[in-house]
Amino acid sequence: MHFHGATRPGVGPRDISQYTVSRLGEDGAVYRAVEYGGPYIEGLSVQDRVLFPLMSIDVGAKCGYVNPDDKTAAYAKAMLPGKSYEIFANDPGTKHHEVIDIDVSKLEPQVACPPTVGNVKPVGEVAGIQIDVAEVGGSTGGRVEDLRELAHFLRGKRIPAGVRLQVVPATRGIYRSALREGLIETFIDAGATIFPPSAGSNQAVNMGALAEHEVMISTQARNFPGRNGHPKARHYLASTATVAASALAGRIADPR
Repeated sequence: MHFHGATRPGVGPRDISQYTVSRLGEDGAVYRAVEYGGPYIEGLSVQDRVLFPLMSIDVGAKCGYVNPDDKTAAYAKAMLPGKSYEIFANDPGTKHHEVIDIDVSKLEPQVACPPTVGNVKPVGEVAGIQIDVAEVGGSTGGRVEDLRELAHFLRGKRIPAGVRLQVVPATRGIYRSALREGLIETFIDAGATIFPPSAGSNQAVNMGALAEHEVMISTQARNFPGRNGHPKARHYLASTATVAASALAGRIADPR
Protein backbone atom coordinates (compact mmCIF):
# COMPACT_ATOMS: atom_id res chain seq x y z
CA MET A 1 0.00 0.00 0.00
CA HIS A 2 1.49 3.33 -1.07
CA PHE A 3 0.04 6.40 0.67
CA HIS A 4 0.79 9.94 -0.42
CA GLY A 5 -0.62 13.45 -0.17
CA ALA A 6 -1.62 15.61 2.80
CA THR A 7 -4.84 15.00 4.71
CA ARG A 8 -7.56 17.62 4.92
CA PRO A 9 -8.38 19.26 8.28
CA GLY A 10 -10.37 16.86 10.47
CA VAL A 11 -8.96 13.75 8.77
CA GLY A 12 -6.45 11.62 10.69
CA PRO A 13 -4.62 8.29 10.49
CA ARG A 14 -7.62 6.39 11.87
CA ASP A 15 -9.75 7.63 8.97
CA ILE A 16 -7.11 6.55 6.46
CA SER A 17 -6.66 3.13 8.05
CA GLN A 18 -10.42 2.50 8.05
CA TYR A 19 -10.66 3.56 4.42
CA THR A 20 -7.84 1.12 3.64
CA VAL A 21 -9.93 -1.78 4.96
CA SER A 22 -12.85 -0.82 2.72
CA ARG A 23 -10.54 -0.31 -0.26
CA LEU A 24 -8.94 -3.76 0.08
CA GLY A 25 -12.07 -5.56 1.24
CA GLU A 26 -12.36 -7.95 4.16
CA ASP A 27 -10.82 -10.78 2.13
CA GLY A 28 -8.58 -8.61 -0.02
CA ALA A 29 -5.26 -9.79 1.40
CA VAL A 30 -5.92 -13.37 2.43
CA TYR A 31 -2.66 -15.20 3.13
CA ARG A 32 -0.59 -12.20 2.05
CA ALA A 33 1.69 -9.76 3.82
CA VAL A 34 0.74 -6.10 3.53
CA GLU A 35 3.36 -3.36 3.63
CA TYR A 36 2.16 0.15 4.47
CA GLY A 37 4.47 2.77 2.99
CA GLY A 38 4.83 5.99 1.06
CA PRO A 39 5.41 9.63 2.06
CA TYR A 40 2.25 9.83 4.17
CA ILE A 41 3.18 6.83 6.32
CA GLU A 42 6.79 8.01 6.62
CA GLY A 43 5.56 11.34 7.96
CA LEU A 44 3.52 9.76 10.77
CA SER A 45 4.72 9.11 14.29
CA VAL A 46 5.34 5.48 15.23
CA GLN A 47 2.22 5.58 17.41
CA ASP A 48 0.08 6.64 14.43
CA ARG A 49 1.72 4.13 12.10
CA VAL A 50 0.65 1.31 14.42
CA LEU A 51 -2.99 1.85 13.42
CA PHE A 52 -2.30 0.39 9.98
CA PRO A 53 -0.77 -3.02 10.85
CA LEU A 54 -3.47 -3.39 13.51
CA MET A 55 -6.09 -3.42 10.76
CA SER A 56 -4.32 -6.11 8.71
CA ILE A 57 -6.36 -8.91 10.25
CA ASP A 58 -9.49 -7.15 9.00
CA VAL A 59 -8.45 -7.69 5.39
CA GLY A 60 -7.45 -11.31 5.98
CA ALA A 61 -3.70 -10.67 5.82
CA LYS A 62 -1.10 -13.05 7.20
CA CYS A 63 0.72 -10.01 8.58
CA GLY A 64 1.05 -6.26 8.11
CA TYR A 65 4.03 -4.01 8.68
CA VAL A 66 5.67 -0.63 8.14
CA ASN A 67 9.25 -0.87 6.94
CA PRO A 68 11.39 0.42 9.85
CA ASP A 69 13.36 3.68 9.64
CA ASP A 70 15.14 6.11 11.96
CA LYS A 71 11.85 6.91 13.75
CA THR A 72 11.37 3.22 14.46
CA ALA A 73 14.90 2.87 15.84
CA ALA A 74 14.48 5.95 18.06
CA TYR A 75 11.17 4.61 19.38
CA ALA A 76 12.67 1.20 20.13
CA LYS A 77 15.61 2.82 21.90
CA ALA A 78 13.27 4.94 24.04
CA MET A 79 11.00 2.02 24.92
CA LEU A 80 13.81 -0.47 25.54
CA PRO A 81 16.62 1.52 27.20
CA GLY A 82 19.80 -0.50 27.61
CA LYS A 83 18.37 -3.47 25.68
CA SER A 84 19.86 -4.90 22.53
CA TYR A 85 17.62 -5.52 19.55
CA GLU A 86 17.83 -6.15 15.83
CA ILE A 87 15.82 -4.30 13.20
CA PHE A 88 14.60 -6.23 10.16
CA ALA A 89 13.81 -4.37 6.94
CA ASN A 90 12.98 -5.27 3.36
CA ASP A 91 15.81 -6.60 1.22
CA PRO A 92 17.00 -4.23 -1.52
CA GLY A 93 14.95 -4.71 -4.67
CA THR A 94 12.05 -6.41 -2.89
CA LYS A 95 9.23 -7.08 -5.35
CA HIS A 96 5.56 -6.81 -4.42
CA HIS A 97 2.70 -8.81 -5.85
CA GLU A 98 0.65 -5.61 -6.21
CA VAL A 99 1.04 -1.93 -5.33
CA ILE A 100 -2.13 -0.01 -4.42
CA ASP A 101 -1.85 3.77 -4.48
CA ILE A 102 -3.96 5.92 -2.13
CA ASP A 103 -4.06 9.72 -2.27
CA VAL A 104 -5.06 10.68 1.27
CA SER A 105 -5.82 14.27 0.24
CA LYS A 106 -9.04 13.07 -1.41
CA LEU A 107 -10.50 11.48 1.72
CA GLU A 108 -12.90 12.82 4.35
CA PRO A 109 -13.57 11.39 7.84
CA GLN A 110 -14.59 7.73 7.64
CA VAL A 111 -17.02 5.68 9.74
CA ALA A 112 -17.15 1.87 9.87
CA CYS A 113 -20.82 0.93 10.10
CA PRO A 114 -22.51 -2.21 11.46
CA PRO A 115 -22.08 -5.09 11.18
CA THR A 116 -18.39 -5.26 10.17
CA VAL A 117 -15.21 -3.19 10.03
CA GLY A 118 -15.26 -3.32 6.24
CA ASN A 119 -18.58 -1.50 5.92
CA VAL A 120 -16.91 1.92 5.79
CA LYS A 121 -18.62 5.09 4.60
CA PRO A 122 -17.72 8.79 4.48
CA VAL A 123 -19.08 10.53 7.57
CA GLY A 124 -21.47 12.58 5.45
CA GLU A 125 -23.43 9.43 4.57
CA VAL A 126 -24.15 8.55 8.21
CA ALA A 127 -24.18 11.96 9.91
CA GLY A 128 -27.34 12.55 11.94
CA ILE A 129 -27.81 9.01 13.27
CA GLN A 130 -28.76 9.32 16.95
CA ILE A 131 -26.38 7.72 19.46
CA ASP A 132 -26.68 6.55 23.05
CA VAL A 133 -22.99 5.96 23.78
CA ALA A 134 -19.71 7.46 22.64
CA GLU A 135 -16.46 5.86 23.72
CA VAL A 136 -12.86 7.00 23.31
CA GLY A 137 -10.35 4.42 24.43
CA GLY A 138 -9.21 0.85 24.21
CA SER A 139 -6.33 -0.55 22.19
CA THR A 140 -6.88 1.64 19.12
CA GLY A 141 -8.11 4.84 20.76
CA GLY A 142 -6.82 5.00 24.32
CA ARG A 143 -3.44 6.61 23.71
CA VAL A 144 -2.57 9.83 25.50
CA GLU A 145 -2.67 11.56 22.10
CA ASP A 146 -6.32 10.48 21.74
CA LEU A 147 -7.18 11.73 25.21
CA ARG A 148 -5.58 15.10 24.48
CA GLU A 149 -7.61 15.41 21.30
CA LEU A 150 -10.81 14.51 23.14
CA ALA A 151 -10.08 17.11 25.82
CA HIS A 152 -9.57 19.73 23.09
CA PHE A 153 -13.14 19.13 21.91
CA LEU A 154 -14.65 19.00 25.40
CA ARG A 155 -13.14 21.98 27.23
CA GLY A 156 -15.89 24.25 28.50
CA LYS A 157 -18.65 22.00 27.12
CA ARG A 158 -21.09 19.38 28.44
CA ILE A 159 -22.30 16.12 26.95
CA PRO A 160 -26.08 16.36 26.29
CA ALA A 161 -28.55 14.45 28.43
CA GLY A 162 -29.23 10.96 27.13
CA VAL A 163 -25.68 10.40 25.86
CA ARG A 164 -23.02 8.47 27.77
CA LEU A 165 -19.41 9.37 27.04
CA GLN A 166 -17.00 6.65 28.17
CA VAL A 167 -13.27 7.34 28.35
CA VAL A 168 -10.86 4.40 28.59
CA PRO A 169 -7.09 4.98 28.91
CA ALA A 170 -5.29 2.03 27.37
CA THR A 171 -2.70 1.63 30.15
CA ARG A 172 -1.97 2.79 33.69
CA GLY A 173 0.89 4.89 32.37
CA ILE A 174 -1.49 6.71 30.01
CA TYR A 175 -3.97 7.15 32.87
CA ARG A 176 -1.23 8.76 34.98
CA SER A 177 -0.28 11.09 32.15
CA ALA A 178 -3.92 12.11 31.70
CA LEU A 179 -4.16 12.85 35.42
CA ARG A 180 -0.98 14.95 35.43
CA GLU A 181 -2.11 16.96 32.40
CA GLY A 182 -5.55 17.69 33.82
CA LEU A 183 -7.32 15.73 31.08
CA ILE A 184 -9.32 13.59 33.49
CA GLU A 185 -10.73 16.71 35.15
CA THR A 186 -11.78 18.03 31.75
CA PHE A 187 -13.60 14.77 31.01
CA ILE A 188 -15.39 14.78 34.36
CA ASP A 189 -16.44 18.42 33.95
CA ALA A 190 -17.93 17.52 30.57
CA GLY A 191 -19.98 14.69 32.11
CA ALA A 192 -17.92 11.72 30.96
CA THR A 193 -17.43 8.44 32.81
CA ILE A 194 -13.82 7.31 33.24
CA PHE A 195 -13.15 3.57 33.00
CA PRO A 196 -10.07 1.90 34.49
CA PRO A 197 -7.28 1.16 32.00
CA SER A 198 -8.46 -1.70 29.81
CA ALA A 199 -10.13 -2.61 26.53
CA GLY A 200 -13.27 -0.89 27.82
CA SER A 201 -16.66 -1.96 26.55
CA ASN A 202 -14.99 -4.19 23.94
CA GLN A 203 -14.94 -6.80 26.71
CA ALA A 204 -18.76 -6.70 26.84
CA VAL A 205 -18.56 -8.01 30.39
CA ASN A 206 -18.36 -5.47 33.18
CA MET A 207 -18.00 -2.03 31.63
CA GLY A 208 -20.38 -0.18 29.35
CA ALA A 209 -22.03 -3.14 27.61
CA LEU A 210 -24.72 -2.05 25.14
CA ALA A 211 -28.40 -2.86 25.57
CA GLU A 212 -30.51 -4.30 22.76
CA HIS A 213 -31.55 -1.10 20.98
CA GLU A 214 -28.59 1.12 21.83
CA VAL A 215 -26.26 2.77 19.34
CA MET A 216 -22.57 3.44 20.00
CA ILE A 217 -19.82 5.23 18.15
CA SER A 218 -16.32 4.49 19.39
CA THR A 219 -12.61 4.30 18.67
CA GLN A 220 -12.60 0.56 19.35
CA ALA A 221 -10.96 -1.88 16.93
CA ARG A 222 -13.99 -3.97 15.93
CA ASN A 223 -17.78 -3.65 15.76
CA PHE A 224 -19.02 -7.20 15.24
CA PRO A 225 -22.50 -7.91 16.69
CA GLY A 226 -22.31 -8.90 20.35
CA ARG A 227 -18.73 -7.78 20.84
CA ASN A 228 -19.78 -4.76 22.92
CA GLY A 229 -23.01 -6.08 24.37
CA HIS A 230 -26.34 -7.16 22.90
CA PRO A 231 -26.13 -8.66 19.38
CA LYS A 232 -28.85 -6.28 18.17
CA ALA A 233 -27.05 -3.15 19.37
CA ARG A 234 -25.46 -1.07 16.60
CA HIS A 235 -21.80 -0.07 16.81
CA TYR A 236 -20.00 2.46 14.60
CA LEU A 237 -16.21 2.94 14.54
CA ALA A 238 -14.48 6.26 13.93
CA SER A 239 -11.57 8.54 14.83
CA THR A 240 -11.30 10.32 18.15
CA ALA A 241 -12.30 13.59 16.49
CA THR A 242 -15.47 12.10 14.99
CA VAL A 243 -16.41 10.35 18.24
CA ALA A 244 -15.86 13.56 20.22
CA ALA A 245 -17.96 15.64 17.82
CA SER A 246 -20.70 12.99 17.89
CA ALA A 247 -20.72 12.87 21.70
CA LEU A 248 -21.30 16.62 21.85
CA ALA A 249 -23.99 16.53 19.16
CA GLY A 250 -25.84 13.45 20.43
CA ARG A 251 -25.67 12.02 16.91
CA ILE A 252 -22.98 11.00 14.44
CA ALA A 253 -21.33 14.24 13.41
CA ASP A 254 -18.63 15.51 11.08
CA PRO A 255 -15.71 16.76 13.21
CA ARG A 256 -15.02 19.49 10.67
